[in-house]
Amino acid sequence: MNIAKFAIAGGLNTLIVYVVYILLIMGGMKYLHALIVDYIIGIIIGYLINYYWVFTNHGNHGLKFIKYLIIYIGVFFLNGLFLTLMVESGISGPIMSQFIILCIISLLSYLVQKYWIFL
Repeated sequence: MNIAKFAIAGGLNTLIVYVVYILLIMGGMKYLHALIVDYIIGIIIGYLINYYWVFTNHGNHGLKFIKYLIIYIGVFFLNGLFLTLMVESGISGPIMSQFIILCIISLLSYLVQKYWIFL
């Protein structure tokens, strides 16, 4: 059940932040700046959806948010590193590169949230 809920919640959150990212890029924002905005929005939406709907063990709200924030700061830096490598090496542009990275990060995100944050 959690996998289905996570897929729906994560898919919706990912879609929202990816559209925001695309709009910011198309509006002329540099891709790493757009990534920062993307993550701020995504962290807030994602945590609230996962805390209240996907995972049922609520426990200590503050501790769970701190864990969530720590993980997503780490994921942000990995995302930024791979995004920079892909864009600057010419593998693909910032929009396609972010799409590829999001596909990989989604699975990692589920596993970390299920087994460490929302135990």
